Amino acid sequence: MSDHQPTEHEKHLEASRQYWNNEATRFDNEPDHGLRDPQVWSAWVALIQQLLSAVPEPSTLLDIGCGTGSLSLILAELGHQVTGIDLAPAMVEVARHKAITHAQ
Repeated sequence: MSDHQPTEHEKHLEASRQYWNNEATRFDNEPDHGLRDPQVWSAWVALIQQLLSAVPEPSTLLDIGCGTGSLSLILAELGHQVTGIDLAPAMVEVARHKAITHAQ
C-alpha cells in the first residue's frame, strides 16, 4: 500500500483529465470542434496548409492535445504521418475511432 498523498498539481491534473474524459463523446457536437461543416473544414485546411508551407511532405508530426483528432485528420489528409496525444484517454479513443471511420 502506498502512502503517497496527491499534490495539488496532481489533483488538478486528474480533475482536468476526468473532465475531458467526460466531454469526449459530445465534444465534436460543439461548433468548430468536430469540423463537420464543409466550409469550416476547408478553412482549417487552408490555414494549416499555410502554416505548414515550409514543412516537407510527408513529415512526421505530433499533435499535442489532439482532443478528438479533427486537426490530426486534416494533417493526415495533407500527407503527413500524425501521432496524437492527449491528457484524456477518452479523447484519444474518439480520435482513433474517427481516424478509422474517416479512412473508410
